[in-house]
Amino acid sequence: MIIEFIGLPCSGKTYNYLKIKNNLKNKIFNYIDIYYLYTKKIINLNLFQSILFKISYSYYKKNLRNYNFYNNKIKKKNKLNLIVYLKKIIKKIIVINEESIKKKILKLISLREREILKILYYCVNNSPLNLNEKKILKDRVEKEFIGLILIKKMKLNKLIILNDEGFIQRILSAYKKEKNLNINKKKLFKFFEKFQKLFNINFVIVVKTNINKIFSRAKQRNRGFNYNNFSYQEIQNWDKLFNNLFFKNKIVVLKNNNTKKIVNLIKSAAK
Repeated sequence: MIIEFIGLPCSGKTYNYLKIKNNLKNKIFNYIDIYYLYTKKIINLNLFQSILFKISYSYYKKNLRNYNFYNNKIKKKNKLNLIVYLKKIIKKIIVINEESIKKKILKLISLREREILKILYYCVNNSPLNLNEKKILKDRVEKEFIGLILIKKMKLNKLIILNDEGFIQRILSAYKKEKNLNINKKKLFKFFEKFQKLFNINFVIVVKTNINKIFSRAKQRNRGFNYNNFSYQEIQNWDKLFNNLFFKNKIVVLKNNNTKKIVNLIKSAAK
């Protein structure tokens, strides 16, 4: 069973995700967990690759956002620090290993799957992120997409796959504030329809938060997306896209006291 959260940046997706995850007694996975746990089922890795892959997964679990993992800059005051230098080299080796593994798997995907991946690349490239953040997100999307393919091919639908962000969020992140709502809707909903023809998301949890509160949260961020170049009206229009998407099972989170209800729905569906 696959569950994704969607909502504006800073709406509280991760907060609600962690709250629900902590209330579920079942074993919970996300797309990237599946990527790391099941990749060896479809391609052969030598001993060295397997060790590096395990280290990478361990690193990922310690830093779920995978932000610092790819931030290889060394502060000037640590230039002569041998440990820091060695860590940088190890990280580079791990990244090269991961790129090789992803490339090998993505060569095996079908034409229809490749078309969806191209859509996701387009959405990442057109998201309101800076170049470094887009690079990090692209890597994340590739791992998530491999995870999604593995879930489908290996029939892992009995597992609970819970994602604080997922593919629907990726598609909606390509919202262009310079264009009117209907143009955005037409393009992004077309992407969404193509995705739904190939993959099934069982539950979509829509997180709704007051826009003033979202602005306030964004200002407190040290890194990641903020709304510096967005007007209040542009954010309202973006929010409408989340409201208008149609899903068979859509749960709207209006208040935090919805957690118990959502947990019960997930438990019931997982039986």
